[in-house]
Amino acid sequence: MFFSFRKWLTGQFGGTQCRQSSRRSLRRRLEAEQLEGRLAPAIITINTADDSNTRDTILTLREAMLVANGELPKANLTAQEKAQVDGDPTGASFDTIKFAIGNGAQTVSLRANLGPLPILDAGPVIIDGTPPGAFPNQTITIDGTNVAAGNNAHGLVLGATANGSASGSSVLGLTIQNFKRSGIQINNTSNNKIGGSQQAENNIIKLNNIGIEIKGTSAQGNSVVGNFLLDNKVIVANGGGWGVLIDGGARGNVIGKEAPVNKDGVIMTPANVISGNEAAGVAIINKNSTENVIIGNFIGLEADGETARPNKVQGVAIQNAFGNFIGGLRAGERNIISKNVGAGVEITGKTATGNFVQGNYIGTKRDGTGNLGNAKGVFFPGGENAASGNKVKKSKIKSNLADAVDDPDQKNQIFDPNSISGNGYGINHGGSLDLNQAKPPVLGGERP
Repeated sequence: MFFSFRKWLTGQFGGTQCRQSSRRSLRRRLEAEQLEGRLAPAIITINTADDSNTRDTILTLREAMLVANGELPKANLTAQEKAQVDGDPTGASFDTIKFAIGNGAQTVSLRANLGPLPILDAGPVIIDGTPPGAFPNQTITIDGTNVAAGNNAHGLVLGATANGSASGSSVLGLTIQNFKRSGIQINNTSNNKIGGSQQAENNIIKLNNIGIEIKGTSAQGNSVVGNFLLDNKVIVANGGGWGVLIDGGARGNVIGKEAPVNKDGVIMTPANVISGNEAAGVAIINKNSTENVIIGNFIGLEADGETARPNKVQGVAIQNAFGNFIGGLRAGERNIISKNVGAGVEITGKTATGNFVQGNYIGTKRDGTGNLGNAKGVFFPGGENAASGNKVKKSKIKSNLADAVDDPDQKNQIFDPNSISGNGYGINHGGSLDLNQAKPPVLGGERP
């Protein structure tokens, strides 16, 4: 079930559901059900870690993607290849690509002479790397070391072209590494799901120029849950190093979900672990990138919620984007944003307004204790590009090296009971409050 931004927003801030929106949602669901009834999904099973596109006795990942796109008709396959395709993929059917290579670690190393994998763009596809019953210990890695740098040097691309759209696709149970652009790019497609709540469905996306990139005004309603976004790094000169990048007017996407908590309200299993990246853990860029939600994640920590694995710049960075939400008001919606080299959260740019930082633990372990501070807690850089009209509320901001909240131009609102303690300084709101946090904790912050 995909995330409903309107429903979540109603739960956070009150109001009633829009009947017109509900009717539209029902109509779309009925249309989708009717469409599914007309199509015959195929199961395409990869039986080799090789990378090729030749007519032979095996079916590779590259070939399976071409089959799912309708670019390689089943009729053109050899008898042995056809045996790996159950059903009749048309390019518009809801096909599943599975792996049955063998037990143990299986690495699909892409060949330099073949270049990047095909863009999935003809219809929804499930790429399922979870182990089959025959090979319960199988793990699948897709490695892009040999793919030359270039604008298309991504791992998997869920795209939209003249052929159609991959909207509604899922990527489960894979390790994707060493690509010189994004490990996964969602390009102007909607309602895709990256990862899943079961352990076998978790993706490990590491050592790419960008972990996951969600871009374009049609990139809406995408969900990133159950992923380890680790150690992504700047590989090309025009930028990178983000764990997750939301850009180009992408709207209403959710990084995380409401995570399970124990009886004390402590998150037990994070929605995602976003740590060790060379730039920000999560970056939201572009003035039209809005209504995106970041909840239930560990950002700057390992999966245990206690051990540091810092992002090398900010935990979360918002640049020129408006109306996004970092955290929520329920215990499982908080992010634990700790031990990052830069600020836990940094918001900058003239058009960065109406963003909420709420309910998070910034500078703590997952249970709100410990001393795992960032350079600053929440930072609004001043000057001519200063952000304005953003809100920090109901967060625990602790043990950061400098300010808990730094807003020198006094353009943002710091209100509701924030818990501020143990930081180098408390709240810098135009110099009006500058508390030495060696003193007892100060509760409530400063009200605008």
